[in-house]
Order: sequence, then structure tokens, then C-alpha cells
Amino acid sequence: MVCVETPIPSRAQPVEDGRVIEIKSAFCAEVEVNEWQPDGQEQVNLMLQVEIGSRGREARDVFTLWVTTPEALMTLAGRGLLVERATLVLSPFSWKALWEAIDAILERCDKGDGWARISQRLERYFHYEFEDYVPPPPLDGPDPDREDEPDD
Repeated sequence: MVCVETPIPSRAQPVEDGRVIEIKSAFCAEVEVNEWQPDGQEQVNLMLQVEIGSRGREARDVFTLWVTTPEALMTLAGRGLLVERATLVLSPFSWKALWEAIDAILERCDKGDGWARISQRLERYFHYEFEDYVPPPPLDGPDPDREDEPDD
């Protein structure tokens, strides 16, 4: 199935509540976001990618999590590791419950203290595309745009 960028109908859309971050879009390779409905709760074991960014800016970063239910975990119980991290267990699953849970996470992480700190807090709940990223050293000496490098 093709990943389709889906706007999220939730409180995470721009509102005047003082928050700095918002969900920009979400996508899932297995199902169509906000449309798919499981035949049974044991079917809910989805990898969801959520693009989160600062309000009023186009920039966004990708955060990934697994969305599942207790029933799905029971069907997977004989297959080894069930939950590593970045897993949201809903009972019962609904798209409304999912967006409310993610919105609550954003609210806990959004202290208005800059993207670097906010993204660190988001990593507690999601896999972050830049998790453990270390920039490579400059090829031709110190980078003049970096303040933490001494000038010659």
C-alpha cells in the first residue's frame, strides 16, 4: 500500500493554546490513516509515522511509534519480544483515541523551550528520525557558523 500523507483532525491542529508544536501529518504503510477500521481488536498492530513540527513553520521531523491493542499483543505473545519502546497500547482502538493519546504526549513534551529540548522529550515516546545523530566533523576545519568552536 502507498503511504498517503494525511492531515490530522485533532486538537493538535493550530489553536490558540500557547503550544509550540503540532502534528503536521501522519502516514502508515499498512492501512489508510483515519479510514481503516479493524474487524477485531486483535488486528491492530500498526507502525505509524507522525510528522511533528513548530507551529507556523513548514519544517517537520518524523517520529515513529507502534500502535497496538492488548488483544493484538496476546496474538503476538509466542513470537518473542512484544514491546520494545515507542509503543502505544489502546483499549479499545479508535482513531479518535489514538489522536487524543498522541495529543496528550505532545502537551507533556511542549514546554515552549525550543525544538532541541522538545524533540528530546518526544524521544521518550517515539522513535525519532534523528535519534543518536552526531553530525560529522567538518571536512575543511572548523565551521564558522558554529558558536561552540574556537576561532583561530
